[in-house]
Amino acid sequence: MNDPPLAWYYLGMTTPVLIDATTYSRRLIALCVKSGYIPFPTRAADRAILQKSAIRYFDPDARYSQKGVDTILKQWIQEIGRKVRVDHVTLRRLLVDDGYLERRPDGARYRVTLSGPFAFQFSPDVDAVDDKAIIAMEATAIQARRRAHAPGLNP
Repeated sequence: MNDPPLAWYYLGMTTPVLIDATTYSRRLIALCVKSGYIPFPTRAADRAILQKSAIRYFDPDARYSQKGVDTILKQWIQEIGRKVRVDHVTLRRLLVDDGYLERRPDGARYRVTLSGPFAFQFSPDVDAVDDKAIIAMEATAIQARRRAHAPGLNP
């Protein structure tokens, strides 16, 4: 019998936690829209959700230069992670350290890899979530609520 990866024991788990599309969407909105500006989360599930969102910007079959990875991560920060205080260099390092990106020893090439000892797994329905759309929709809803509650704007 195979033992669970060490990371699961660290998190007090014996099996990986499955994150479904509803949980993924709800937490992504909470972290990227509703929270104001936040540091990159230390809570393992939130960290995994943001990393999953970022890694979805990559083609899993492609190989990337460091410049290519940085360009994609800057785009993710601009479009999704605007309110998360993380720069592309730190995010790249986190993705490598946590097993979402694999870097060649010489640092010249990167590729998406999902072979790490993940304490969190994502159900297949997460891949159908349109991160940009749900973020934009929630931001629009928040703006509408603000306008509705602004003094002097309601008859």
